Formats: sequence, C-alpha cells, structure tokens
Amino acid sequence: MPRLREENAHLRAMLGISQSLPQRTHSTSRPGPNLSSTARSGVCTPEEKISLLRNLFRGREDVFAIRWEGKGGKSGYSPAGIMDWRAIHVARPEERKKVARKTRTLQPLTDDAIRNHLTGKQTVGIYPLLLTTLAGSLQWISTRSPG
Repeated sequence: MPRLREENAHLRAMLGISQSLPQRTHSTSRPGPNLSSTARSGVCTPEEKISLLRNLFRGREDVFAIRWEGKGGKSGYSPAGIMDWRAIHVARPEERKKVARKTRTLQPLTDDAIRNHLTGKQTVGIYPLLLTTLAGSLQWISTRSPG
C-alpha cells in the first residue's frame, strides 16, 4: 500500500491535483467490502476478491464486455450476450447482422463472470457509464493509446 500511495501522490503532482480527495456529495455505489482479518493480512477468499474488484472498478451492472481474438490477429471487446442462432440462420444473409443485434440478450455482470476473469477463463471489461455520469460525475475513465 505505501508504494501505491507514493505512486498516486506522484501522479497527482504531475497532474496538478491537490493531495486531498474530493468529497462525494452522493454515491450510487454499493458499500465497501467487509474484509475479514485474513483479508487485511493479505489472504483473501474468492468472494472477498470479487467484492474488492467490484468496488475498485465500478461500471454498468446490466452488461459487460468479453474480449475476443480473430484469426487474423485482430482483437477487441464486445458486449456479452446470448445469441438467437436459430433466428440468425433462418434470416437472409444480408439481414443476419441486423437480426443478430435485435435478438441478442445482453448478459449482466455477475460474480461468476468476475470469477471467470480472476481465474483466467475469460477476459472481461466493464462499461464505466453510470447513471451518475448523466449528472456530471464520472467515476473513472481508462484509455489506451495505440502504439
């Protein structure tokens, strides 16, 4: 933790942000994780890890993204969803993408999805747009520059 605090202080200084954290006037987030004494000593149960991750990285709960990789080396993220393959295959070829978008069911971010991410079974991402974003308060933004 001291190393992270030092890094945060260094980044705040680079950005010209004061050391004190801004006061939140309202919060739509869930309460912080109730970490046991074993978690504070550095050993966490899987449930505590999931709770900690949910509190560190907040975003939409109604949908999450799954990372994909194509044969040509291309990769990206797409919303997790269940496709109606029967409807897609019955549709005319030129209508299949439209039918796929209309018939898919987006999957909510669950503890199982986070567990799969933590165990390396799949790489998931979150969408950081919350209702508080509309009121002018974005909790965090993560960007990646090419190169």
